[in-house]
Amino acid sequence: MRIFAKRLVCLLLAGCAFLAAGCSGRSADPKRYSRTFLGSFDTVITLTAYAGSEEEFSVHADYAQARFEELSQMYDRFYEYDGISNICTVNKNAGIAPVAVPEEVLDLVELTLSRAEQTGGQVNIAMGPVLSVWRDYMSRASDDPENARLPETAELETAAAHIDPAGIVPDRAAGTLYLAEPGMSLDLGAVGKGYAAQLVADELYARGLTSFIISAGGNVVVGDPPADGSRENWGPG
Repeated sequence: MRIFAKRLVCLLLAGCAFLAAGCSGRSADPKRYSRTFLGSFDTVITLTAYAGSEEEFSVHADYAQARFEELSQMYDRFYEYDGISNICTVNKNAGIAPVAVPEEVLDLVELTLSRAEQTGGQVNIAMGPVLSVWRDYMSRASDDPENARLPETAELETAAAHIDPAGIVPDRAAGTLYLAEPGMSLDLGAVGKGYAAQLVADELYARGLTSFIISAGGNVVVGDPPADGSRENWGPG
């Protein structure tokens, strides 16, 4: 409920800003604008778009930046945030209880599980335990390069005993996500950023910003061609 209320307020503010921008004298000819921001998904995100005025672009850019920040928090496996039950919350409750999560979390998990079946298991968001082992060793190697070493096979095998995606239990009716086995943990690092970029792109398009390109750490989503009529290649910047 907090997430819904927060998003409703953001949408109302964005709408007011959009109307104000229109009343201030919107340019008839679309121009190209760009914004780059940090803080979401540990990467650089750039929105480049054609809009009737800088004010109009800023309304959409503000929305996109806030949305990326929100999705980044939802898909975070390392930290929890006030008012959000996220992937970190789900992992902490593995084998204990289902967790009520935002719809965006259920959407991504269900999509990824269906793709896992289609790819013969090549995509597995339950790899968290194994990835944690590698991440720990990488961190130690960064702190003490001279004593860097690979994980022991037995340690990896122990972690791999908890990566069966069959233990991921989304419940759409209840709005919950549950990891059925203690020791399981989800890691959306392979899919979260790209999914978020596409989701934000779809939402921007629905809001009326149709000529744009989003670059989110190598994940690129493009809307309509440049609104000034050109057909040259265009990108961030």
